[in-house]
Amino acid sequence: MIVNESDETITIRYTIEPPKKTFGIFSNLPSMYPLKKKQHIDWYAKLTTKDLDTNIAAVHIELPPKTVLIIGELHNDNYEKYDQYFINGRSFN
Repeated sequence: MIVNESDETITIRYTIEPPKKTFGIFSNLPSMYPLKKKQHIDWYAKLTTKDLDTNIAAVHIELPPKTVLIIGELHNDNYEKYDQYFINGRSFN
């Protein structure tokens, strides 16, 4: 996750080498969300992400102010919603 807390657009560039024998957690198709108050991510307001690099392994994103770029995900649990509450007090978002 890359967070832009500033009032200016920042440039993000990275390259991904796909793993050969397993699945990767980092993506060449990142997702972007706005930040709400107290720097919380607004998971319900996904923004359009445009990769300015045409190479499949390279990513070039202009990250607007007050946004977050999700460049990797783990998929080991299933959740019904982004701000799901758990009986033991945990919350994952």
